Amino acid sequence: MWLIKARRFRQSDELALWLLWHVRAVQMVLCAPHLPWGSGAPPKEKQKGLYMRVWICTMMLCASAAMAEPATMIERFDAGAGERWRYIGDNVMGGVSSGQAQIGAQGLHLTGQVSTDNNGGFIQVRREFEDGLDADVSALVLRVRGNGERYTVFLRTRQARLPWHNYKASFVAGSAWSEVRLELSAFERSTSVLPATVSPEDVKSIGLAAYGADYEADLWVGRVEAE
Repeated sequence: MWLIKARRFRQSDELALWLLWHVRAVQMVLCAPHLPWGSGAPPKEKQKGLYMRVWICTMMLCASAAMAEPATMIERFDAGAGERWRYIGDNVMGGVSSGQAQIGAQGLHLTGQVSTDNNGGFIQVRREFEDGLDADVSALVLRVRGNGERYTVFLRTRQARLPWHNYKASFVAGSAWSEVRLELSAFERSTSVLPATVSPEDVKSIGLAAYGADYEADLWVGRVEAE
């Protein structure tokens, strides 16, 4: 019996799953004990048709992998990541939140206590970009785990004039590692001064934050990708 392992597909998930299901079904038919040929192999004419189905599905699966748009790695939090990311707390504006960010083998770890006292309410890490993101980027994909709280991704663009001019989108980080996909079209602008939607080539920085409520932050980010 064949063992087929699928790589991760970004743009063709449904097609890949359908093809894998079909191949698996054919595999089961080949070895099904309740069919007329019992636990042995099916007749040769049946085998030929079934093998042809498996071959066609395999070729389609490979084609879907070739057509899938590859993700572009923004950050894998390697040894040099500490120089690219900086921690920022709300104490820069009089807030009293406390926190820290560390980078280890599993990625970036943001921890602390977020407090909305004194008009504060965030801790974050930020990375700057000189040239923006590729013009065809439509989403950010993060590998995360955490403590079940909601966290926020902030994007600042070249059009921002004040510190609070940004776009934001949020996600919940559960206790197990998972991938979070944030469409750029889903990011909300903080002011009408900014364009209604994010232009990826205008992105100047990405911020990963615990934000907007009183809670304990405990967020791991294993990687950040653009697609």
